[in-house]
Amino acid sequence: ASGKSETESLELLQRRYRSAHLRMDQITHNDVISMFLNALASTYDPHSSYLLPDELENLNITLSLSLEGIGATLRWEDGYTIISSIVPGGAAAREGSLKGEDKIIAVGQGNEGVLEDVRNQRLSDVVKLIRGRRGTVVRLAYLRKTDGVREKRQEVVITRDKILLTDREAKGTLQERKRPEREQPYRIGVIELPSFYVDFSKRHTNPDTYKSSFRDVDRILKRFMTTGVDGVVLDLRDNGGGGLDEAVQLSGL
Repeated sequence: ASGKSETESLELLQRRYRSAHLRMDQITHNDVISMFLNALASTYDPHSSYLLPDELENLNITLSLSLEGIGATLRWEDGYTIISSIVPGGAAAREGSLKGEDKIIAVGQGNEGVLEDVRNQRLSDVVKLIRGRRGTVVRLAYLRKTDGVREKRQEVVITRDKILLTDREAKGTLQERKRPEREQPYRIGVIELPSFYVDFSKRHTNPDTYKSSFRDVDRILKRFMTTGVDGVVLDLRDNGGGGLDEAVQLSGL
């Protein structure tokens, strides 16, 4: 229907069925427990859910806007862990070898660690191998298409570092809009807030410097007040939630 030949369509369907089979084959006992407990929790309260340890770690990363690793966004496709993008300023970006669409096929710990084949492994398991403490070394073997068809195996050594997810921070911009009832254009401050993020672990140990959406928005509003604006728009269209007390505090601004 999309204009592909019968051979291309069959290959695509086979690849999709193979991927679906691999995903089913990767379901673990913990996954089943998670499905059951989430179904049970949602029956009583739509805002309650059960998080596996890996899911909790990912939630903490999302809320704190930081992690320790190489700084790459990964996805799983047809049995391969594929690099979707490189985080600007991260360890992988500074090293410079990895690029989007590279397929990671093996991971080793340290300069001498044995490279462990990760093909057909769960994405979460591969992520665990790649993440690690700041200052430690990880070795990656990966495939890259060299001429658009053939894939060449390459290796890279990266020293893990703390990655700040600055693209998910609150951002403030000034926009001018002309209206017929006023000679001078209106100056509108626009705040884009992707989530109500907060670093829970640092909030108690570093109360003056911890990462917080409330603190960032407060700083942006003070800048708007200094430069002068006629109004403020808070853009929450892509905001999926986060820390409840952050949302409450922020609404008081």
